[in-house]
Amino acid sequence: MDQRAFLHEILSTIRRFNNAQGKDPIPTTDIIFRHVQGDLVQTRAQLGGYMKKLEEANAIFIIHMVEPDPILHIDAVNGYVLADSSILGRVREFYYQELERLYERQMYQRKHASGIIRELFKEVKRHNNTRLGMVLNGAIMLQQYEQVVSGNPAAYGDAERDRRITAILEETAPLAAVPGSAPLGDDPEFDVVPPGSEGAASQNVGGHSQRAVDSSDYLDVEKMDLTGKWGEAVEKFGVQFLLRVHFRKYEFDKVKLLVNTKRVARREDLIYVRDTIRMLEGRIHQDPPLRKHLKVMSDLQAAVLIKLKMIELARQDA
Repeated sequence: MDQRAFLHEILSTIRRFNNAQGKDPIPTTDIIFRHVQGDLVQTRAQLGGYMKKLEEANAIFIIHMVEPDPILHIDAVNGYVLADSSILGRVREFYYQELERLYERQMYQRKHASGIIRELFKEVKRHNNTRLGMVLNGAIMLQQYEQVVSGNPAAYGDAERDRRITAILEETAPLAAVPGSAPLGDDPEFDVVPPGSEGAASQNVGGHSQRAVDSSDYLDVEKMDLTGKWGEAVEKFGVQFLLRVHFRKYEFDKVKLLVNTKRVARREDLIYVRDTIRMLEGRIHQDPPLRKHLKVMSDLQAAVLIKLKMIELARQDA
């Protein structure tokens, strides 16, 4: 069996579990390993490599059910779901119902899944490695992945998935430039506005009227960490100007770090990142180097959607 056929076998296995009735529809690494173990995969680490390929091809989403904790000797547990809107909807509905059932059993009260997520969102780590925590993580991430697919359906269609699988399997040599295409850094859409110009001034948060952290209307969850050199740069150039510089350099990992450490936390800035990633996903053909960053782009998009969900929940409680 060649690699392409094996990848499709993995997808068929995931699909079978995702469509299962009356039991957990998200298979974990151990479950998939038992079903596909053979000549091409003899260890879980080898299977992980194939899962990464499928994720990069926009064929699946990886659900982080349990976060690793070396102090408590807790290993990570990942689950898998096809990047298909109809399947995501069914699986999310199962997890919503399971979340409501577990919550009622442990808290002795009934509540809708959205209310449970709002209540427990900031306590996810506390419930790590418990059934409630796994279902909570699944419900949150499934909801975000549904939004990712609905926001850019063409990137998750069968044709695009197969094209990406082909490209990934053939990617053994440096990618050749596509004639007539411009790299991200040469795209006028990503030209950096010189500091001090009108464009830069419109993004500057140094003025009283545009500093989000100075406004009492902003919730605590949207407050940025403006300490150190990052804060100085934000005061001088503005958040979106700095983000644009990182995007021009394909520094998606740095943007992800900025989001996860609350250096980028305002709703409008997170929306800017979300929309930029969506736009870039539609430019893969014109900008071949982007294909090398699909995984981190997907991770960044998921991180941003989770932060936006936190803001939405916080505003509902305000």
